[in-house]
Amino acid sequence: MRKIKASAHVPQYGTTADFFIADESDGRTGLHLVAKYRDKPAGGNEEFEAGIPSSWTEEEVEALINANVFFRYPLWEIAARGFGDPSLDRIRPLLDAMKEIRAHK
Repeated sequence: MRKIKASAHVPQYGTTADFFIADESDGRTGLHLVAKYRDKPAGGNEEFEAGIPSSWTEEEVEALINANVFFRYPLWEIAARGFGDPSLDRIRPLLDAMKEIRAHK
């Protein structure tokens, strides 16, 4: 696993997550964003994985991690929890809309 030079506070769970990118060398197909929560969320897991689309850059993944938005779940969990699909590609329209809003501020 390669460490992303980012950690983020996760207010939904009252903890901090450290992020990694897992790849084929870790036995996975494609790239995955791995969030390791320092304190296990109540009723949750210590770790959460989401598939990174091949078209995404590391900068886009870091922007996702650092997005200052508050939903019921952390942004990187929305695709899996909301759509039943662990690919971050499912939330691309949301990320594009957020980028557009920021550009007009």
